[in-house]
Parts: sequence; structure tokens; C-alpha cells
Amino acid sequence: MGTTNSKAIMKQSLLRKSLPLLVIVAVWFIFSSPFFLKARIPFPGDYLVNHFSPWTSEEGFTHIVKNGAMPDILDQIVPWKMYTIDSLKHGFVPLWNPYSFSGTEHLANFQSAVLSPLNVLFFIFSFPIAWGLLILLQPLIAGISMYVFLRVLNKSTWASVLGSISFMFCGFITVWMEYGTLAYAALWLPLALLAIEKFQVTERFRYLILLAITFPLSFFSGHVQTSIYFSVLVFCYLLCFTTGKKRLLGSLAALSGFLLTMPQLLPSLSYFMQSTRYGAVSNGEIVPWQYVLTLFAPDFYGNPVTGNTWFGHYAEWNGYTGVVAFFLSFFAFFKRDSRVIFFGLSGLFALLLAYDTVFIRSLVAWQVPFFANAAASRILILWSFSLSVLAAFGLDQLREGNISKKMLAVFASVPTVFAIGVWANLIVGMKVWHVASFAVAKQNMILPTVFLLLVLGITITMTILKKKLVMIGCLVLLIAIVSFDMLRFSSKWNAFTPVSLMYPQSSVTNDFAPYATYERVFGLFTAEVGDVYHLPLLDGYDPFYITRYGQFIAFTDNGTSTRAGGSIVNVPRSGLYTKQALDLLNTRYIFHKISDGQADWEFHFWNYPGLEKTGENSVYQVFTNHDSLPHVWIPQSYVVDRNSDTILPTLFGANFDRSHTIILEQDPNIHQLGSGSATITSYKPEQILVKTSVDHPSLLFLSEIYDPGWEALVDDRAAKIYRADYTFRAIVVPAGTHTVEFVYNPWQWKLGLILMGTGMLLLLSIYFTQISQRLSTKFLP
Repeated sequence: MGTTNSKAIMKQSLLRKSLPLLVIVAVWFIFSSPFFLKARIPFPGDYLVNHFSPWTSEEGFTHIVKNGAMPDILDQIVPWKMYTIDSLKHGFVPLWNPYSFSGTEHLANFQSAVLSPLNVLFFIFSFPIAWGLLILLQPLIAGISMYVFLRVLNKSTWASVLGSISFMFCGFITVWMEYGTLAYAALWLPLALLAIEKFQVTERFRYLILLAITFPLSFFSGHVQTSIYFSVLVFCYLLCFTTGKKRLLGSLAALSGFLLTMPQLLPSLSYFMQSTRYGAVSNGEIVPWQYVLTLFAPDFYGNPVTGNTWFGHYAEWNGYTGVVAFFLSFFAFFKRDSRVIFFGLSGLFALLLAYDTVFIRSLVAWQVPFFANAAASRILILWSFSLSVLAAFGLDQLREGNISKKMLAVFASVPTVFAIGVWANLIVGMKVWHVASFAVAKQNMILPTVFLLLVLGITITMTILKKKLVMIGCLVLLIAIVSFDMLRFSSKWNAFTPVSLMYPQSSVTNDFAPYATYERVFGLFTAEVGDVYHLPLLDGYDPFYITRYGQFIAFTDNGTSTRAGGSIVNVPRSGLYTKQALDLLNTRYIFHKISDGQADWEFHFWNYPGLEKTGENSVYQVFTNHDSLPHVWIPQSYVVDRNSDTILPTLFGANFDRSHTIILEQDPNIHQLGSGSATITSYKPEQILVKTSVDHPSLLFLSEIYDPGWEALVDDRAAKIYRADYTFRAIVVPAGTHTVEFVYNPWQWKLGLILMGTGMLLLLSIYFTQISQRLSTKFLP
């Protein structure tokens, strides 16, 4: 009988402990139900087939578009992920990508998330299913880890559930969820802070390991700016809430974690310094103060999903954390608590650095990295995280009866006055705003106001009627309101589409296969075709690309400007030197979209009768460029020009023979060039093998973009790579027949691996130091 009662008590205890987590999982499942119940994936496939070629021109792919504000997922994030996974499955880490910008760094582009441990999902499931799980795990991990962290802070289960739901579907995580990068870089925050708290109490080594691991989990996720914010908050928390030897050990663990990130961070920093983003100053995405209204009503200025946006940048400026969290956070400050002060200050600093203040303007003026050349508003993740924690503190103050009627009136007045001010603004604004704008704002203020009134009523009830059943009912209502609010907000934004819309195969996409060689392709598409179907393209879309290449392409437009574009490289369709550049870039195939006719945005192939039409389908005509120079060839002569400003004018000059002469920036000291042949015998993304046969020492020109990470070997002996024709490569080859190997092997990647190993050794040394100290304490008098 006693055993039966004991088991029953254990079951009740287990149910009581697991019920809060089940609530979090249930809320997550409701959001994720289209994936599990309707075979739909969190991917804007409807936008893909309606706005990207070739699908826009094919029958049967037209769909109603839910959210047209996430195109970067389609022509950057997912194609890069496809290339990453394909490379890993073929047994190599993709450091280089030959399919964009005529070749560019891949791993160093942190958004590729090559080193993310969650890439293992793609080795277990098909790509669409793995992608769906990758995206949907974000709110689940954020919610559960936040719940555990709040419990470690001794918050009640009610408060912990409320804080976790507010965080897992906050504005930052919601609007960036389908990218699978930015949110992952931030959602490890609760685990890092949890590790600090637990180590301070227990001194167990496992928590130092957890703290260290959160750093590569963040930095390998794909958004270094967010990871920097993560690191700053973690280090500040470590300094504030650890003491003595524990602070030292925690700091060493955090340092080891930072060292673990070096295989990503070092290549990315090097690539950043080569890119057009380096040295650029931008005031981009500093949030104007009138947008603060959206912290209470996220759709006040409209929503791209409903097509009624009339002001602002919804995705970049979104700091919504829910009406309930917004209201309850004020009660956290009733009782003085060091952690409340910490999160209050971190949330305040996040607002001051996201919104238009003297602080962010000063950082931009001083050209501080990640503030002067990145979107300032993305620090709002720290606002949402801090507000979620404060809301949990506030609810416990209310639940424990620590707030009197007088204090309730004081603290509740702040969000209430805020809401009244917004409505007053609306009423006055009727006279100055357009009718349509007013209607949008008014409509989207109603529901947040209802939530506010409900929460206000609940808090008054909890303060006056302190009976247990009444309190439980009020807490249940609060959880229901926050769940409904955050689910409504996140479900409205994110698109779930049929698996069949993820880069669907068709007769046209099947026609890409013969052109998947090293000879380049030119057409109106970028990574959504290049990376997905392995076509080496000239164009590219990303803020990180090699500056010299962007300048080379820019010059071909009018022969004067060498100013590279911001995030896009598009070969001019009718530039002064476009055809000459195509030839030099070994552009063998040109795709022309038939429905575009002779539109200005298409390459003016009709001006070049030498182009031969060699293929056609329902969408494209394919022209073969017989004038393109080979991918590798032996120049007959060279000139040396150490002035980068004069190379391009010389290269594209009317009297310069680009098919026989190259321009070098250093003298290889070859007095008489020989003649001969060069043939590519093997072409892989990070290794190119060339067989040369020349009668005298000669130069070998390779139509590949110059990058210092490339190395050259001639018969296994190191050879110097010269920058040729402004942005290409050349080496010296001796007389006779030889094998030349180009291999991408940047020192930053190698050093990063060494530093990663150093970080592991540092963790081990901390462990053995702790063990030895414990043994000394136990056995020595």
C-alpha cells in the first residue's frame, strides 16, 4: 500500500514538473502544426515561384503569396545551405563557392553557417524536412532554455512559462525565424546565463563546458553581429554575478568558448576586410522614435503580410515582445533586485542603441564595427530577451502579493498612459494622416488595447482577491493571453508552403544540367539558380564579396567608375565593356529570357552577331559565346602596372590585346615567354588541376578570382600566385610538361583550427586544475 502511494506521489510530482514544459511544447506545436499535420514547410516557396525565374514563366507554379518580405531566404540563405550540405556530403568543408561572383569565399561568409552542428539534420532527413526542423527548433529551444533559466533564478513555474513564451515568439525571433541564422545566434543566451548561475552555486565543471559551448553554437549559427551582442551580454553577466575564483574560472571558460569560434571568426574577419563592407559607414536601420509605438502594437504602421505597411521597416525594426510582457515588466522594479537592475539596464541600452539617439549616432561617427556598418536595430534582441525576463520577475511580484493597490496604480499607469497617448495620437492624427493610414493604425490598435485592458483587469483582481483559486484562474488567463498574442503575431508573419515549392524541378530546371561546368553562365538569376543547380555565375547578391571583383564589374559599365555596389554585383547588360568582360571571364553560355524580348534589363545579345543560339526551351534561349577566352591559357606577353587605378583603363583600351597579353602588378622577371598549351584536367570547388606544356618558362593565366587564400603548386612545389588583369590569377610555369595544382587553403582557417584546439586544451586544464584542488583538499591536512 505504501509502495503504491509512493508511486502515485512520484507520478504527480513528475506531472507537476513536466506540465509547464508541456505547455511550452503545446504552444510551439500549435505554431508548427502546418509542418506536422499538413506537410508544409516554413519556407516562402509561394514567393519563389511567383517572383524568381524560371518558375515565374512556367505554368502550374502560380500561388498566392503570403509574405513577400523574405526574398533573401530564396536567393541567399537556402541556396548557400544547399551548397554547404552537398559539399559536406561529398566529404569536404566548403571554404570556397564557385557559383557566385565568379567565385567567392563561402565558409568565411558567416551566413552560410557551414560549421553549425545542426547541419547534422540534413544527414538524417531529406533537405525540405531537415530545413523545416531547423527552422522550427528555434522557438522550441528558445522557449525551453528560457524556462530553465528562469527556474534557476527561482522564478515560479507560472512566471517561467510566461517569460519563455514571450521570448520564443518575440519580434526578433519571429521575423528572422525562416532565415535560420539570426535567431540561432541569439537563442543560446538563456543557456549561457544559466551556466553562469549554476556554476556560481555548484562549481561543477559541466556548467563551464555548457558556458563554453554556447559561444560556438552562437557564432556558428550564421550572424556574427548578433553573436557579438550575445558575447557582450554574457561577459557582462559573468562579471556582475560571479565572484573570486569562480569569476576567474568562468572567464577562462568563456575565453575557451571564444577560442572555439576561431575557425569561423578568423576567416570571416579576413573576408570582411577584403569586402566592400569594410570601411563603409551606414546609418542603416536606426529606428525612428515614432516607431516605438510598435513595442505595444506591432502592426500599428501596417504589416507586409497584409500589404498595408505605410511607414517603417517591419522586419528590421521589430522589437515586439507581447502586451503581457510589456505590462508586467514594470512590476519587476517594485522590489530591488540586482538581476532586475541588470536586465533593466540591458534592455534600456538596447533601445538607446537601436533607436535614433546620440549614442548610436556617435558609434556610427566613430566607425565602431557592427554599429557603423550594420543594421543598428538588430540589437533589439537584447531588449526582447531582457523584457521577457523582467516580465517573469514582475508576475512573481504580483503573484506573491508584494504589490499593494497603491503601487499597482503607480506601476500600471505607465503602460496605460502609453496606450492612452497612442490613442490620443490617433485621434489627433486623423487631421494630418491619410485616411487609409489612419484606418490601418486604428484597426491594429484595437487588439493590443483589449489585451492591455484584460491584463489590467487580471492584475487588479489578483491584487484585491488573493484567494488561491482566483489566483490560479488569473494566472491561467495570463498564460492564455500571452500564448494567443504571440501565436497570432508569429503565425501571421511566417509562411508555410508545400514541400513541392522548394526549388521545384521542371523541364526547364532539368535543362540546366549540361551547363554545370567551370565555364561561366550569364543570365538574370543568382544563387537561387547558381548554387542550387551548380551553374558558375558572374552576378551575386551579398554584402560580402571581393572588392576588386566588384570594381572590375563596375568599370565595364561606362569605363570610368570603379565604385563597387553595396550588396549586389550585376554585370551591366549594355555596358561599354560588358562583352569584353564576358570574354575575359570565360562566359561561355548566355541565358536570355524569351518573354523579356529586347528589354533593357536583359543582356543586349542582339548587338553581337557572333553569339550563336545553341539551345531553347519554354523559358530561355541559350547563346554560346565563341569569343570567350579559355578558362586557362598561356599568354604571349605581359606588362607590369603597379598602379591599380590605371590597370582597368589599360586592360579595356582599344589597343590592348586581352587575348594574348595580361597585366601583372608584380614583375615575374621572365624575359622571354614561351608558347604552349594548358588544359584543365580536374575542376573542383577548392582544387583545380591543370596540365601545362610549354617550350620556355611561361605564364599561366587562370580565369578565377584572385584571393590570398589560394595556393599554387607546380609538380608539388609551391609557386607564387600573381594578381593578373586586376582580379584574376597567374603563375609562372617552367618549360616542359607539368601539373599545376590550385588549392584553396587559407591560413585563417588553419590558424582557427589551432586556436580551437587551444580552447579545448584550456577547458581540459581548467578541469584538471579543479580535480587536483579537490584531491588536495581531501587528502592533505
